[in-house]
Amino acid sequence: MSLSLSRNFIDGLQQARKSAGAAPATLEEAHLATANIQSCRGCFACWRNEGHCIIQDEMASLLPGYLGADLVVWSMPLYHFGMPAIMKTFLERTLPECEGSIIPDGQGAFTHPQRQSKTLGPAIPPEKSAPGLPANLLISTCGFPSAKNNYEPLNAHFDQLFGHEGWEKIQCVEGELFNVPELHALTNRYRDGVLRAGMEWGKASAQHSPWTGFSAALAQQLKEPMMDPARFIKLANTSWGQPAAADVPLTEHGNAASAQGETLLTQMCLMYNTAKAPAKPALLEIEFTDQGQSWHLQMDEEGCQLLPPEPGTKADCKITTDYPTWVSISRGETDGAQALMEGRYKVSGDTSLIMRMGNGLFDGGATTSAQSDEPAKTAQGNTMFWGLSPWLVGWIGLPMAPLPYQPAVLAVAVLLANLVLWQGCRQGASTWMERMSPIFLGCVLGLSLVAPSIILPYGPSILYLTSAILWALSCVKKPLTSDYSERSYSEEIAQSQLFISTNRIMTLFWAVIYLAMALLILVLLKTPVAGYASLLVQVALIPAALFTRWFPNWYPEWKMGR
Repeated sequence: MSLSLSRNFIDGLQQARKSAGAAPATLEEAHLATANIQSCRGCFACWRNEGHCIIQDEMASLLPGYLGADLVVWSMPLYHFGMPAIMKTFLERTLPECEGSIIPDGQGAFTHPQRQSKTLGPAIPPEKSAPGLPANLLISTCGFPSAKNNYEPLNAHFDQLFGHEGWEKIQCVEGELFNVPELHALTNRYRDGVLRAGMEWGKASAQHSPWTGFSAALAQQLKEPMMDPARFIKLANTSWGQPAAADVPLTEHGNAASAQGETLLTQMCLMYNTAKAPAKPALLEIEFTDQGQSWHLQMDEEGCQLLPPEPGTKADCKITTDYPTWVSISRGETDGAQALMEGRYKVSGDTSLIMRMGNGLFDGGATTSAQSDEPAKTAQGNTMFWGLSPWLVGWIGLPMAPLPYQPAVLAVAVLLANLVLWQGCRQGASTWMERMSPIFLGCVLGLSLVAPSIILPYGPSILYLTSAILWALSCVKKPLTSDYSERSYSEEIAQSQLFISTNRIMTLFWAVIYLAMALLILVLLKTPVAGYASLLVQVALIPAALFTRWFPNWYPEWKMGR
C-alpha cells in the first residue's frame, strides 16, 4: 500500500507541474524487495578506496541514481516499529557516500562527512530545483491506529541520516484498511489527500517556493486515522480471530466453517454506517447454506449487532447464499447484482435493505447517530411531475378546447417543455423526456398548423400516441423512468441489471398505457361524453398509478427470491 500511495503522490506532483507549465519530473523506481542487494560486510573498503564498494551486486547501479536524485521517495510499510530489513540493508550500503573521518556535528555529537552532498529539491532538472524542498520524503503505512509509540524509532533514524530539515513524511495509520474492498469510500479519501500532497509539492517545485510543510488542513488529514480507532481495533482483532467486543459476541462453534461465517458477519457489523441506517429498526437475516447456519443483524440508527436467530423471530429481509459467494461479493471480486441475476443468492422480504447495502450501508462510514432516512442522492434535477407537466397540459387541455384553440394549447405545452428543459440543464441533470419533449410536442404543433383538418380532430389521441413512442424509444438505451428514480440511489445500484430491468418494464408498461389511452380517447371523442373524455381518461389511469407504486417493490423481491 505504501507504493500505491507513493504513486498517488507522484501523480499529484506531475499534475501540479503540468498546470504550472513546468517540465514533468523524471522518475526512476527501484523495487528493493526484488533487487539483489547483499548486506554490508563492515569491511570499510569503501573508505579506503574512494567510495568504491567491493561487493558486486545491483547496488552498483542503484547508488548513482540515489545520490543524483533531487527527491528520494522512501516507500515502505512499518515493520515491527522500524523499516523493513531490505530497506535497512539498502541504507547500510550507502556507506560509501560517507568518508571514514570523524567530525563534530556542531551540536555536541559526531558524524562522518558526506563524500558527495546531495542536491536538495524535487526530481527536476538541477538548474530548476527548489533549494527549500527536502531531499527525502517518507511515505509509509502501519497497522496501528496511531503514530504515537509507533513511528518514533524510524523517525529518529531518518533524523540521524538526513537531519531534521532534510526530510518530510506522510505516515498513514490503519494501513490495512486499504486491503478491504468494502472500505474504498474511506481509503479513497485518504488517497485523494496524498494526491493533493503531491500537488502541493509539485507547485512548490515549479514555483521555486520555500517549503514550509504541507498545508495545515491537509497535514492534519494525513495524520488522522481513516476510521474511528475503537472501531478499527475491533475490526482488526476480529480479522485475527480475537473477540471484537462484549456486544458482538463470538460463540463456540462445532466447526471452523461456522466460525468463519460469524467472523465475516461480525466484520460487517463493525463496518455499519449509521449515517445510512434504515429509517426504522430492521432485522436482516443471512443464511449460509453450506454451513447450515443463520445469523441476524439487528440494525438501527445507533449501530448494528450480530445475534443468533431466535425461534419465532421473522426477519424483515433474508439473504440465502453460500459462504464463498458472500465472501466474493464482500471483497468486490463478484458483482452483487450480477450474482443475484445468476441465482447465486436469493433475497426475500424488504428489498430496500439490499438497496441500502449497495448504497454504502456497510462501507465503514459515520459512527455518529446522524441518520439519513433516504439513500444518498447522486444527482438533482426536475421531478417526474415537472417532466410530465407539458404533456399534462396537452392531455387535459386538448379534449376540452374547441378545435380552433387546440394549436394554442399545444403552443403552451411546447413553451412549458422548453422551460422544463432549461431548468433541467441549469441543474446539470436534464433527462431523456425533458430533452425530447420540446421536439415531439413541437412536431405535433407543426402538424396541427400545416394540416389542421387532419390533425386537430384527433389531437388528443395523437398526443397520447406520441408520448407512447417517446417512452418506448427510451428503452433502447436507458429506460425513461430510471432517469428520475436513480437519483435516490448510489451509482452502483443505478447501474445494476435488476434496477435497469425493473425500470425498463415500468417504462414499457406506461408506453402501452399511453397507447391504450390514445385508442380509448379516440373512442370517447365519438360519444356523447366527448367533452369529459380527458377527465374519464385520467380516472382510468388510477389503476395504472397504483400498479406503479406496487410493482417496483414486488418485482425486485420476486426476482431476488427466485
